[in-house]
Amino acid sequence: MADELGAVISRETAVGEILDCKTYLASQPLAELLVSEAPDLCLLDVCSTPDQADRILAQLAGQPAKLPVIALLGRNEPDRILRHLRRGAAAFLLRPFSKEQLKAALEKVAALFPQGGDVANGAGKVLSVVPAKGSCGATTIASNLACQAKQFGVSKVLLVDLDPLTSTLSFLWKLKPQYSFADALSHVNELDADLWKALVSGYRGLDVLPSPENPSDCAGDAPQLAELIEYCRGVYDLVFLDLGNPYGAWNLRAARVADEVLLVVTTDVPAVYGAQRALACLERNGIARHRVRLLVNRFRKDYGLEPGDVESALGVEITQLLPYDREAIDSALIEARPVAGNSQFGKSLAALAARLTDRETAARKPQPSGLLSLFSRA
Repeated sequence: MADELGAVISRETAVGEILDCKTYLASQPLAELLVSEAPDLCLLDVCSTPDQADRILAQLAGQPAKLPVIALLGRNEPDRILRHLRRGAAAFLLRPFSKEQLKAALEKVAALFPQGGDVANGAGKVLSVVPAKGSCGATTIASNLACQAKQFGVSKVLLVDLDPLTSTLSFLWKLKPQYSFADALSHVNELDADLWKALVSGYRGLDVLPSPENPSDCAGDAPQLAELIEYCRGVYDLVFLDLGNPYGAWNLRAARVADEVLLVVTTDVPAVYGAQRALACLERNGIARHRVRLLVNRFRKDYGLEPGDVESALGVEITQLLPYDREAIDSALIEARPVAGNSQFGKSLAALAARLTDRETAARKPQPSGLLSLFSRA
């Protein structure tokens, strides 16, 4: 299949380099290849080993910088074609491959990915907030950061509670939502402005997409989660994803699609050990350490490890120390409001929010103009 298609590509296009993978790569090697080679297009054989192809398609769909995928099939199978298009493939090719087929597929890809696979200009920033272990305060940080972002002038902010097991956010803010992210997932292919407005709840100027009341409403992995998050990216300037932990297909999918992961840890030894395991898990699943920001919560000078020791143990610089401020946080929880801005915790959050909202997304590599020149390295 590679030889047959390669002959058509070399004759009919201006592709500069083709990297031929002889096997379906595991998650980590694939993630490393995406970083080292920075391909512009993926041609994926989806019929030789369908399960492996589905895994790779899901991983590619979870990357923050979208890589266009053209699915390669041995014969015309409408159900399989539709399935792969729904899972993220931009186009498909059928054997025997031809110049006309290839041209049509590339034109479709160019229309869907005008920046050569990058998200659209002006797309919002997505931040996943993840605890290193339970009770590190990730939900408190995610919810208050979202409120702080509004105060810093971010126009459209969304907070999504992606922890269906505890559904803490609705409890903290005493929300009585009619819908949840489970409803958004079930209608992801139908989302528009009117439907979305009905699904989200409002809180102090920002939008909230809560977890379902019943955890079983969102059991197992949901391949369409990445599609939902990308929809949110297109609507909002800043999206916060509150995750329950860094493990499992569900949480890893959300972490992969985010621009940055905010890993919340405390200075006690079990939490730092949990952060070590979390970082290792994220790296194994294609989330490099440079995409992780370390937040040390409940910091006290007279308790736990020193900040320098935490950084040495984890190999990551601390982005922000958030002080232990029980009175301010407990008062906010009782009154179902954000932590007071004049508290020690509130001031540290404001400093963190300023860094996050002022930080520009890393510049993408320049893209040449013209249809086929988009794919100078495929």
